[in-house]
Amino acid sequence: MGYRELLAALEDEIGRQIRQIEADADERCRRLDAEVHGQLAARREAALAAETRRLEEAAERAIGRARVEQVRTLLVEQRRLLAEIRQEAERRLAAPEDGGLAARLVDEMASELGDGPVELRVSAGTEAAFVSALAERHPELARRATVVGVDGMGGGVVAALDGGRQLIDNALPSRLDRAWQQMEGELATALFGDLTDDGRM
Repeated sequence: MGYRELLAALEDEIGRQIRQIEADADERCRRLDAEVHGQLAARREAALAAETRRLEEAAERAIGRARVEQVRTLLVEQRRLLAEIRQEAERRLAAPEDGGLAARLVDEMASELGDGPVELRVSAGTEAAFVSALAERHPELARRATVVGVDGMGGGVVAALDGGRQLIDNALPSRLDRAWQQMEGELATALFGDLTDDGRM
């Protein structure tokens, strides 16, 4: 092979190697570009998913706070309405009574009053009517009872035994207290329903 042919062959080989290097570089660039795009897309999806979760959690917290505030407001309003009902019941208890009711309430206490002296306290101004009704219902008790009128008692009767050391309180305000403790929850449910029914709690 002559000198010219050798140079031509060498140039061809160099050209082929250059083209191969360029082709390899292009392929590596394409792979790198695809890899970078894939990584960027994955990172973008991950970032979007994370932001979506963050927004959903923030929304859930905001909804939770709103529900708690709503329930708190409802409870405050319920307590106000129940207090009004209690006040109305107390107002009606304070209405004048003729002593007959107190005598009837003695029926509930009679078995606890023993056979000794007893002081029966009733609303001031109802003593005479109470004594008369008591004599009809419990004549034996009426003979050994001392009846005392008490201002602002609110109706009903309180029995004082053993010199006042033992009290059996059947006054209307005390009866209301006892009844209210037992029925307040049921009354609230009957009037307002159960807050858990609609998923708010």
